[in-house]
Amino acid sequence: MVAKQFFIGINWGSSNLRAYLLDEQGTLCDSTSSPKGVTKLDYDSMTDTFLEVVNNWPYTDSVYLSGMIGSPMGWTDIPYKACPVGLNELMNALSPVEIGGRCAVIVPGVRCSTAYGDPEIMRGEELEIIGMLAVAPQLAKSGKIAALPGTHSKWVQLSEGRIVEFFTSMGSEVFDRLAEKGLLNSVMTGEAHVSEPFTKGVRRGASGATGLGRLLFGVRAQAIDGRLSGDDAASYARGLLIGAEIADANSIYSITSYQGSIPLVGNAPLCKLYAAALELFDVSSHILDADKIAGAGYTALHRQALVCRQ
Repeated sequence: MVAKQFFIGINWGSSNLRAYLLDEQGTLCDSTSSPKGVTKLDYDSMTDTFLEVVNNWPYTDSVYLSGMIGSPMGWTDIPYKACPVGLNELMNALSPVEIGGRCAVIVPGVRCSTAYGDPEIMRGEELEIIGMLAVAPQLAKSGKIAALPGTHSKWVQLSEGRIVEFFTSMGSEVFDRLAEKGLLNSVMTGEAHVSEPFTKGVRRGASGATGLGRLLFGVRAQAIDGRLSGDDAASYARGLLIGAEIADANSIYSITSYQGSIPLVGNAPLCKLYAAALELFDVSSHILDADKIAGAGYTALHRQALVCRQ
């Protein structure tokens, strides 16, 4: 009887870490998360955190690291791969490292130039895109679009199983900063949710009739004037930012005339807000389980690595 083989995938970002134990069939056997993002750690603390994760799952065959661990603020700076990038390109650019005496490989990030000539970069999301392609092969067709809502949301154009272009929105980080320490902290006392104020915010943010700076200050003015409650203020502000982001996606990728359903991968409550916002513009979308997609991405990479070893 052949012993089952296991491997580990770790998405190590700026603020958080999420690790997965997978078997050779791609089954998610266990997972763990930690708030120990790379920006909070020095080298010694990174080593301790890494060993804490991998030692919890002994007898694993391989360890794959993705995300900001491969940036200048992480363990080592791994160069970005230029688009178009698919599974083979990522596989050929894996960088072996040793952390605390344990071997691992780091997945490179991806860079591109947008239709406007601006440079764009991602670290970590490329692995999720590979997972999407493994779970939904139809995305490999030319001209497909995927969205990854998050702190720095990504909108990605795919063709023939490769990332060909993408852009990033910092809307969620702007919202979080304003809600935690910014001017809107005292008026946004609840959680954003799908509601009439959210819908109004999405439509106003997407209209482009006035700038976001003015609209966001207007959240405070409306709250003080009694027109928005704490919950409504958060919903309206989130709507403004998502609406503006959708307008960008439409300007770049013409999503309002997109044929098909856009997959959304990320924090589930946030994805639900994006799905509701897209529906306002008759854009179809569907939410994919983030852990399942991450596991599928690491599994695709691991299987390709096994082929290369033969």
